[in-house]
Amino acid sequence: MFSEASDRSRRRNRNRERQSAPRERGNTANIKPETRSLIYRIGMEIFERKQRQTGRASKKVKISDIIKEIGSDHTEPHNNLLCRAVVKRWWGRGSEFESTAALVHQPRSGRPPHSAFDTPEKVDTVIQYCLDLLPGEHQKDVLEQFDINSVNTLYKYTSPRLSWVYPPRMHVNDNAAVEHTRLNFAHWATTAKGNPIMKVRNATFVDHKMVKYHGLNKRHIMVAKKKGGKLEHLEPQHVQLNQQHNPGLMTYFAANKNGVSSYIHAFKRPKKTRKADGAEMVDVWKVDKDDCMEAFDRNFLTFMKETDSDFVIADCAAMQHCAEFVDFLSDNHITMHPSAAMPHNIKNGYPPYSHPFMPLDYRVFAPYQQDISKQCKVFDLTRTFKPAMENDTRQALLHGIINKTFETDVYKKLAADAIKNYGKTCMEVIAREGNITGMK
Repeated sequence: MFSEASDRSRRRNRNRERQSAPRERGNTANIKPETRSLIYRIGMEIFERKQRQTGRASKKVKISDIIKEIGSDHTEPHNNLLCRAVVKRWWGRGSEFESTAALVHQPRSGRPPHSAFDTPEKVDTVIQYCLDLLPGEHQKDVLEQFDINSVNTLYKYTSPRLSWVYPPRMHVNDNAAVEHTRLNFAHWATTAKGNPIMKVRNATFVDHKMVKYHGLNKRHIMVAKKKGGKLEHLEPQHVQLNQQHNPGLMTYFAANKNGVSSYIHAFKRPKKTRKADGAEMVDVWKVDKDDCMEAFDRNFLTFMKETDSDFVIADCAAMQHCAEFVDFLSDNHITMHPSAAMPHNIKNGYPPYSHPFMPLDYRVFAPYQQDISKQCKVFDLTRTFKPAMENDTRQALLHGIINKTFETDVYKKLAADAIKNYGKTCMEVIAREGNITGMK
């Protein structure tokens, strides 16, 4: 009885060892080319030997004979016999190669090239179209233009010469002079010990944001770039204003150490703006000084009085630094910190293209937009109306949750913490010598 128990124990131990032992003999595909050649050569030697012995031209060779003949005399990284499946596969396909062990695949018919890529000239046309896409256009627009069904088809024919990348976060005019203005502002805003000065600690920071229903799909702002080209030549990021599929509302936000507030610019205001090349374009959500004064008159003046703040820091948008708006604030006993760009060009003014100096843009807007998008997603899951009819309803939902979501303890704390750590942010900018690329 004890002998049977000990035998079972030994068998269990052997099975465990076999299961835990590493598989060293490989699979049927990953053996070395010389081993494949060896299998074919030994098989042919056995075949020729049998032919001489029997006098019959039969190529039937046992797999076990090849394995025994080779034994451990092979170049694989183990000393075991070759796996039967390995030998069976490569002896069965041995007629395809002699000494090189190179597989020659059967000719494939394949699919004919897509009609948009069946000539080199057409490929050039598609690539140039990708490079010339307007802000807000993306790969789907290329597919529609050339009647392509899959983005994989586009990649297949253009990838040797074209890649899709995220545009640079920095503005194309972000240069050494701008970095110098950042250093000036950072030195002005901090004490010798690296703490924010009193004006900054008590300041109210204001900034605009287009609050989107679905947030911003970063894939939709990727742009085409020639292989080997530089990112500096690309246009900066452009927020896609697709009101049909992703409606939004332009909102003015304010925050200081004691609280937060927001004001929705609820109505579209078509305004002409001038591009760098002199051409005019219409931006339906462009705000101006009148919109800013409206927000302060109806909301922010009361908010700043209640939170004991009389100093405003805003980004370099010209509408917030024009004489009329600055005088309006001054009449209400509020000071606007000047800009380091036009129209003030003050040495210690707020620098352009410098989101780390704006607590709202740097710490608050990202989680806030995610919060908004989650609420809208819940609304989408419970809706009963058709998508084609829903734009007004979606904007009505946004209008109802923008202020209610923002003016909560969550975003009060985020803003207060960002202002409290403003000195650390400035010190990091100083340590980087004004270069904020990749700053988190």
